[in-house]
Parts: sequence; structure tokens; C-alpha cells
Amino acid sequence: MMTTGWVWMWLAVAASEPRPGKILGEVTEIQGGRLVVRADDGASVVLSTDASTRCVKTRPGAATLDGALAIAIGDVAVRDRILAAGALSADGTALSARQVVVMSRGDIVAKQEQERADWKQRGLSGVVAALDPDKHELAVDVRGGKEKVIVSTSEKNATLRRYAPDSARFDEAQPSALSDMKVGDQVRVLGDRSADGTRVAAEQVVSGAFRTSLCTVDAIDADKGELRVVEGGKPQKLTVAVGRGAMLRRLQPEHVKEVKAGANVADLLERMPVLTLAEVKVGDRLAISSAGPVDARLTAVVLVAGIEPLLAAPAPGRTGGATLMPGLPGGALDMGAGGP
Repeated sequence: MMTTGWVWMWLAVAASEPRPGKILGEVTEIQGGRLVVRADDGASVVLSTDASTRCVKTRPGAATLDGALAIAIGDVAVRDRILAAGALSADGTALSARQVVVMSRGDIVAKQEQERADWKQRGLSGVVAALDPDKHELAVDVRGGKEKVIVSTSEKNATLRRYAPDSARFDEAQPSALSDMKVGDQVRVLGDRSADGTRVAAEQVVSGAFRTSLCTVDAIDADKGELRVVEGGKPQKLTVAVGRGAMLRRLQPEHVKEVKAGANVADLLERMPVLTLAEVKVGDRLAISSAGPVDARLTAVVLVAGIEPLLAAPAPGRTGGATLMPGLPGGALDMGAGGP
């Protein structure tokens, strides 16, 4: 949610650089006056400073350096986020910084918690049921289709974004338009509801084309970050790529009743324990959210283990998600849309 702010700050920083080099990432180690930074592209860069280096601290979400406070490089801590500009070495492993912009880890966490609380209080998630481009509106089925809400994107000039096909990370969603959405897409909406709860004046709308598959693990290739799975009762085996953007979780017994009651799965995912690929075993039953198969391959954006208790409770007569997972309300495991 801070990507745009970083872009504008980078333009401000880079404008004064005759030979601009830059790094955006997280501090992983402090070596005297040098910082070891893991860049967002995965590279490790050693950042050095001198007496002429300008170091400022700004608040998360800031779009400019207005109001930034000058700090000493010694005030930077491990896990702080930094944006630095200066002279980058030829091999890209070292940066002699002229300016360093810092967002402290504590400030970032506080802002994220505030955003999560806001989404929990004023957000909704569901499936796009209809689109009305002329009115700049969409109808969203929530609570497994038990409720329909009309979402206006024009009243508050809502920001529209779309999830990347291989990631459920909120901060990797890209700017989009209402025309990018399709009926059946997963969607999360932040905004104010009308008194009767049937309409929302949206401030943010994030959508994605995801499907949920129920699979059994057939083989594991941890080195490649891949699984071989059998989807439902189909004879065909699929390869599931589990990339860095995937959200891996394990469903806990205390969550089972919440899922069956139609709880917001996106909120539940935040509370589930993190799962590693090394913990997945052959024979495990998994719920995998993806953008759909391409040449017998899935790219997982969400992968949940521990779903066996949900498969043992048939409930005839349900529709939607229940056709895949007996005992659940329709759409209960539509997990594509992650939150901030």
C-alpha cells in the first residue's frame, strides 16, 4: 500500500543524482557505519555512508519528503525499510549512498495494523455477480451468496487494483479499471455501507481471477518449489508451482466451525499458522487458490493444508463451493483475495 509513495520519493531523491543508482529494501544487518540491505528483487547490497550522506525518516505512506525528519545513520535498525540513492558498483553489490530515506519497522507495523483494523471494520469480500459500467457499479455476492451488495466506485472515486496472477499479496496488486473485472472474480472492497447495508461507497476495490482446487499431494520437489497433485477425482495430475508470493497456511481445528459458518476466509488466513513447503507431505489434502491451470500447471497464490475435517461433513443440497467441499456454504473457500 506504500508503493506509490516510494515512487514519488524516488523521483525526488534521484532528481539530484548525476549518476543515479538506487536500492529499495529491508535492512538485514548493520556493520559499523554500513548497512546490509536485502533489496526487493532479492539481491543483497552493502550500503556505505559518509559525512555528506543525508539520512531522513519519513512516515509510512508518505508520497513526498515533506515533513521528513533528519536522523543519524546510527538510528537505522534491522528490519527498517529504506530507499537509498547514490553510486552503485558495477556488479550491483555495493552502494555509496548520498541520500537515505527510512521507514522504521515499528511505524510500518503500526500502519499495517491500523489498515487491517480498518479493513476488518469497513471491508467486505466476495464474488463479482454483475457489472454495470454505465453506473460504475458492481454487484458482489458475500457470505457464500447469502447476501448481495451493490458497490459504487464513483461516489468516492475508488482506487481500483488487480491482483497479480501469481500472487495474493495486497502490495503487489496493480492499478486497474472496472473493465478489467469479470463476473466470478474474487473481490475485496473497503468503504462505507448504507444504513440498510445493501450498498457500499467504495474507497478501494481489489479484484482477481482465482479458482480454488481441492487436491491430494502425489509428489514433492522442494528444490524446485513444486508439488505434483491430483485434483479432486480427476485422473490428470497437475504440477503446482509455489512461488515467493504464495501464502501458505495450515487450517486449525478451531477454525473449522468458522469456515462452515461462512466466515471471511481472507480474515481467517491472517490468523492461521504459516506453513512451509517442507511441512507438506505426500497424501495431504490441500485447498489451492490459483489463476487456473495452464498446460497442466497451477501457480499457487494461496495454499491451505489441514482441510481434512472439512471434507468429512457432507451437507446435501448446498451449491457453489459445496460442490467441491461438502459441508461448506457456497464460495467458502474462494481464497484468492488477500488483504492488506
